[in-house]
Amino acid sequence: MASVKLTLAWPPSVNHYYQRTGRGFVAIGPRGRAYRAAVHAAVLEQCPGAHALQGPLEFRATCWPPDRRERDLDNLIKATWDALQHAGVYTRDNQIKVMRMEMRAEVRKGGEMQIEILEAA
Repeated sequence: MASVKLTLAWPPSVNHYYQRTGRGFVAIGPRGRAYRAAVHAAVLEQCPGAHALQGPLEFRATCWPPDRRERDLDNLIKATWDALQHAGVYTRDNQIKVMRMEMRAEVRKGGEMQIEILEAA
């Protein structure tokens, strides 16, 4: 079974990932583009030569927040999945059929996510 394990930076919230353009469209904003680039660099560094995972996938994540503010775990998903798709970890984020996420109480400077994506059985 193929899998990818990565340590990623804390993603921007959905509110900061997207922005409205002057024409009323929604586009990925500067924070979103910076996060995409950081995830792409992490994939190249931590999983050199990896190919896009195929078929149904399982997503697992352990998250350490950057500070003690209360956060919703589901706010981490969209930016992370979008950036992983953009980095070529999988073709479409709708391949993810199983998800397990955990938010730890311990704070890590800047925040951190350790993820594993597996081809589902």
